[in-house]
Amino acid sequence: MSRPAQSVMELYSDLASIDASQRLKAAHTLVSVLTKFQQEFKKQSDFADPPLPESTDAILEQQCAHDVSYGLKRLVRGLPSSREGARQGFALALTELLRLLDFLKISVVVQMLMKYTEITGGMKEQEVREMLFGRIFGCMAIIRAEMLTRETTTTSDVEQVAAILLECTKAKSYLPEAGYSALIELVMQIRNNEEALSTVINMVLSEGVRTVEELWFAVSIQGAKIPFDLPSSSGWKKGTMLLHPVNKKYLVSILKESVTGNSKPHSVWKSILDILLQVPEIVGANTKDSKMPLITFLEFWKDAVDDALFSSSNERKYLGFQIFEYVLPRVSHDQIPFIFSDKLAECFIYNLSHRESHLHKAALHMAKALATFAKEDSSAGLHIVFQLVGRKNGANFDQLTRTKTVESILSNMNAEGVLTYVKHLENYFIERNDAVIEDGDSEAERWSVVAVHRTWAIDSMMLLLRNTKIPRATGNESWNNRIPRFLAMYGMLDMQTAVGDYKSPKPPLSDKIKHYCLDRFLAAAGEIAVAVRPHGETRSEEDTESSLYELTKFVLNIQENHNSKLSIKVSEDGSKARSAAMDAVSKIRSQLSQEPPSRDVVNQLNSLQNLLFFIILTSYRESEDLVDVLQDLVKCHSLLYGKPKGNRKRKAPTEGNEDEEEPRPTDVLVDIIISLLSRPSAHLRTLSERAFRAFCGELTSTGLSLLIQVLQTEPGSTDFENNDEEDDVEMVDGESGKPVEDASEREEENEDGESGDDDDDDDDDEDDEDENEDVDLELRNKIQHALGAAALPIDIDMSDNDEVDNDGDDDGDYDEAFDDDQMEQFDGKLAEIFKEKKRMKTEKEDAKRQILNLKLRILDLLDIWFKKTPSSPLVLEAVLPLSDVLHTVSTRAAGTGALREANQQLYEKLASLIKNRIGGKAAALKSQADVDRAFELLSEIHERASRIKNTTQITGMYAQFANVVVKALVQYESTLPTATSTPTLPTSSKKKKKKDGQAQEVLPSQPAISESVAELYSGSLQTFMTKKGRFQTVFFNDFVSRNTSLGWHLLPSLAIYSTPGQSINAFHLTQSYVILSNLFQHSSKKEFDAHRSRINAHFPRFLKSVEVMISSAASTSSPETPAEDEQKLSNKKLKKKKSEEHEEVVDAMEVDAESTNAGNEVRDWSDVGWARIKEVLRLLAGCSKRIRHWTGKNEADGGELLRWDGIKAGLLENIRPETVRHQVEQLVSKISE
Repeated sequence: MSRPAQSVMELYSDLASIDASQRLKAAHTLVSVLTKFQQEFKKQSDFADPPLPESTDAILEQQCAHDVSYGLKRLVRGLPSSREGARQGFALALTELLRLLDFLKISVVVQMLMKYTEITGGMKEQEVREMLFGRIFGCMAIIRAEMLTRETTTTSDVEQVAAILLECTKAKSYLPEAGYSALIELVMQIRNNEEALSTVINMVLSEGVRTVEELWFAVSIQGAKIPFDLPSSSGWKKGTMLLHPVNKKYLVSILKESVTGNSKPHSVWKSILDILLQVPEIVGANTKDSKMPLITFLEFWKDAVDDALFSSSNERKYLGFQIFEYVLPRVSHDQIPFIFSDKLAECFIYNLSHRESHLHKAALHMAKALATFAKEDSSAGLHIVFQLVGRKNGANFDQLTRTKTVESILSNMNAEGVLTYVKHLENYFIERNDAVIEDGDSEAERWSVVAVHRTWAIDSMMLLLRNTKIPRATGNESWNNRIPRFLAMYGMLDMQTAVGDYKSPKPPLSDKIKHYCLDRFLAAAGEIAVAVRPHGETRSEEDTESSLYELTKFVLNIQENHNSKLSIKVSEDGSKARSAAMDAVSKIRSQLSQEPPSRDVVNQLNSLQNLLFFIILTSYRESEDLVDVLQDLVKCHSLLYGKPKGNRKRKAPTEGNEDEEEPRPTDVLVDIIISLLSRPSAHLRTLSERAFRAFCGELTSTGLSLLIQVLQTEPGSTDFENNDEEDDVEMVDGESGKPVEDASEREEENEDGESGDDDDDDDDDEDDEDENEDVDLELRNKIQHALGAAALPIDIDMSDNDEVDNDGDDDGDYDEAFDDDQMEQFDGKLAEIFKEKKRMKTEKEDAKRQILNLKLRILDLLDIWFKKTPSSPLVLEAVLPLSDVLHTVSTRAAGTGALREANQQLYEKLASLIKNRIGGKAAALKSQADVDRAFELLSEIHERASRIKNTTQITGMYAQFANVVVKALVQYESTLPTATSTPTLPTSSKKKKKKDGQAQEVLPSQPAISESVAELYSGSLQTFMTKKGRFQTVFFNDFVSRNTSLGWHLLPSLAIYSTPGQSINAFHLTQSYVILSNLFQHSSKKEFDAHRSRINAHFPRFLKSVEVMISSAASTSSPETPAEDEQKLSNKKLKKKKSEEHEEVVDAMEVDAESTNAGNEVRDWSDVGWARIKEVLRLLAGCSKRIRHWTGKNEADGGELLRWDGIKAGLLENIRPETVRHQVEQLVSKISE
């Protein structure tokens, strides 16, 4: 007997795949192939119905093709397999194959099934389980292949299949549901065979309906209208009508036992619920039109689900959650309140709000199911929301359960449904006489409950407005316009009687609720205001009902028409200011409706209009504070847009009449915005930022000064005036109060044998200073009032009281002024005084924190301005003030006070602003005055950078600022005509040149601006190299890396200070090579060629200087190990000693090197050491690599530039130890190769 082809065998493996689609494809292909084999077999064989043999294998060989016979056996053998999806795949293929082999009898398949699923005594539990499942799947294949309806099928065959299934259900506790599922399909298939049907029903229900599976079987066939009789002793009434109302109790008792370990409810629930939800509901049992009435769905739900499951164990409650999720999509909207019963809601809310409960995950799954159902059926969402929030202790459902269930459901509702919900909230707010209040509660407790309910209603309305996913509508009656109007009416008026459609609340509103309504009204108005986009994308004129303009008119009409009922105070000045503001709004709307202005003007008008709207509304809550702001805004609008376009621009004030000029409107607007940013309203701050964004393009130096003054304000100040005292540029440590030196400074000190001051005494921070300051006059008065007659005069100094007798006989009259009662009273007053002192301290800290928050908001404004106008000349004016602020803030951020974190946040934000926003684009200089001012700033930056003794971060900031100015100057220089005269050198730079006395090589062909910049940096480089503690290397590295063309002008100075004896110490000598290497690394070949003459003239000096260092180090080296030698040379100063070779080289240097150092002290360079020499050689090797890259290896002048004849004269042979000599030789070879 040959085996099937290999391709067919692979299909059997695919049947066990865990992928359902792959199993389906394999089954379809296998059945198609086997069908073709069977068709060919029929054509070739003489099929004349010969007598069938007794053996199953012989029957299959006689009636089926070889491959088909093998396939049947293989598929049956695969049914007991537990491998991945084998049972499902093999059962599917077997079903389809049996359906096609219509000549096979059931007896043949059953015999084959029992043969391959035989259970023996030696099998393990797992093997028995697999065999039982194989039998059930085999019977299911026979049933679904419709073999029971074939003409060859007898009642005995049907009885045999049913017996196998019943035997399996009784074998294991986990098999009944699977077995009865097959039995139900079997009965449905043979319903027309009365004999077989009666036989099977009698076999299954021989003892009546006692178990859940038997109930499922009986209800299913009863739902299919298949008649059957139950034994009289079964306990069921009314014959076989299991769902009759009189059988309700017995039905519930069986269903309660349906709790299993499965994750899904028993199938009997689905069968019963499907029947009850499909038939018309019949109330009562005695109905004339029906001889066999069924229990109604609502009755069944109450008894079988609500009472039986949600009042029982956790397992049954879990079953109840699952049944609810199954029923919810199948009931009508009117039935949702009934199935969402009080017991279910209580169980659901409790388990959802308690994460440690056993059913929390089940409740969370149900919450997601509710949201999903509401999303699919938006009209049902409102009914679910009412059930979630309309119950005792469940009003604030989302907050109580810490979920967003209600919010998610509302997001998927339509506008009409949300409007219905809003009306429900309004009625809930107004009618609170029927609030759930327990008997015996006091009047205060009753009012408290009412206030809680009304507060929840208001908060629920605000949640709707804040949820941007909920669809908005138009018109006065739309829910999004109805909410702010409702809050305005009940917040501003004393609603003792109804006003229009707004009813009088019962009980009346308390003052606290009125204030809360007004606060929430302002918040609602803010939501509308900030929803308007800042780029002119406002609603159309035809849709004014939903705009902020209509809401403002509505509020003004309340004041005008119901003035006698107002519950808030409205001053006459406030009314006039609001009226003037509305006139300005009318002009703005008129301007917008006329010929469209430019986009910038539209943004300015819209931002100003929205700001006026919101301040008008806010003035009802803070009338006195905002009246002046309204007047200033109206004045700003008048100055900006009240005049014709030709007169709108004002000339800049001159020096003589500067004080006589009125402030510019943009400066006034900036001042207003700063005052608004200090207020707690987030919406007001947002609108203020939008207004600043619209007008920041017209920011003046005065407006910029106003912003920076806030940043310069001390934390304890009560105003925003700038301090007149100059800040020390030198950074101090936040703990020790002493200047902080960076690593390079410390390294210099160590090399010179000097040690810094290690004083670790810590100064108290600013909070401790506040505690130690003198008690103010108010506190003194309170203490004197508490002491009463025994109080000492304020001006008495106890230290001068020398008349007190030490023996205690003369205690004075102070002790006699208090008896015990007075002393007790005095203690109480002292406690109040100290409590007041603590409160005052807290208020001071809060004031400081508010100023810090205001500074953070000012930084947001500056970020907007830098981002929108990066090329403004005012950017240069901002760099130095911002650096002063950063110095001050960094000191406070390094402290340990209570506001350290806030100061740290301010410092990080300011540092990020400076790093990311300043210098991205060159400032556009427009005149010689701008150039002169730029040079003044650049000189000031150099002066400040020279005094910094902190980490390189601050010096790096100054380097960045300097490059910003240089970038602006270079750009301005590029716009000048080359053939004409160049600008005159600024006076400041000339003075700098005279002061430093620097030796700078000036090329006559260079423009004056480049000369001045290079001259300034050369002078600063001289200061860095010749004076200890001035500048840091990063300042010059940043310059040469960002401005390489100007950086080459520093090459002569670098060559001079690379010479031993010209720099202050070995560290600075080495830094000249670091700057040189950085210049080479960032330059291009084009720049190298442009400065070739300068490089040829000065680069050999660096090589000569290295020769001097090697010669000196070689003459003083000892045969120590390299590590010992380098450590000794780096930590200990050597005696000053110069070799004859060094003197010869120094004498050979050019005269300018000597004249540069004229008048300075003798430099000590003898501590260079091999470590620094090797570092210098590595840097020079990098430079030589760039030179060879630019000139080429075979170029004569390139090789001449790198020729190092002095090294070849035997200088390296004197280096000891050997390891150092080899390292130096390798580095030298990299340079001169």
